[in-house]
Amino acid sequence: MKKTLILAMASLALGAFGGTLLECPEKGDWKDSRELTQKEDDTLVFTGKGELHSTERFAVDPAKTIRFSGEFRKNNPSEKVMLFVAFWCWDKNNRQITPRNISPVAGTESELAAPVKKTDRTVTVRDASRLKPGMAMAFAVADDKSDLPNFNISSGTVAKTEKNADGSWLVTFSTPVHLEFPAGTGVRAHQNSGGYLYAVLPFLTDSFRTVAANVSGTGNAIGKWWPGTAKAELVLFARTGAVSFKNVKLETLGK
Repeated sequence: MKKTLILAMASLALGAFGGTLLECPEKGDWKDSRELTQKEDDTLVFTGKGELHSTERFAVDPAKTIRFSGEFRKNNPSEKVMLFVAFWCWDKNNRQITPRNISPVAGTESELAAPVKKTDRTVTVRDASRLKPGMAMAFAVADDKSDLPNFNISSGTVAKTEKNADGSWLVTFSTPVHLEFPAGTGVRAHQNSGGYLYAVLPFLTDSFRTVAANVSGTGNAIGKWWPGTAKAELVLFARTGAVSFKNVKLETLGK
């Protein structure tokens, strides 16, 4: 498999152009590639069912710009096909980061009014007036968001909230929270959504064209690495049709 990690000698040779992080020209460069075939000209054809994940993870330095590029086309001219170029992310301890870990809901900060045990499906907090069903709850939060990515996340999501007679709020979850914290612990709501960091989502044409995107810095938006990202895995999918592609790679720009 033709995959290359950055080497010191390559970096010196490439200078300001940086180096290659990952190349995926062969079927074997993609995990669970049953929906993938390779033609004699090395073009890869993806049925569009499921997802393609690179077999190799690569190191992420948010201070550097990583550029994705590849040539893509849709296989059926009558279909409208959107390509999703995305990443799965992990922290330095190999814990996968998802939006649940890095997407606080503004104005939902509060604290526990009573201790919580792992088996509890209800949590008592000082204020839950802005909590909505479907949100997750993060525990041991910091006002300056320095806890992000936060892995102290309720296993389930908010099912309902009720205000108690003493002014506190009872929050009921869809499943036990599976966490244990004392009264006074800071909490806040986090969005509960899928686990993809998106880089670019283009519509494809009938002929090959280059799709490219840069990812750098830290944040919770397209083109930014999620807080705490140390490693990532390339993900491609297209929900509405078959796709052909070639020359997929990731490069570091600059020195």
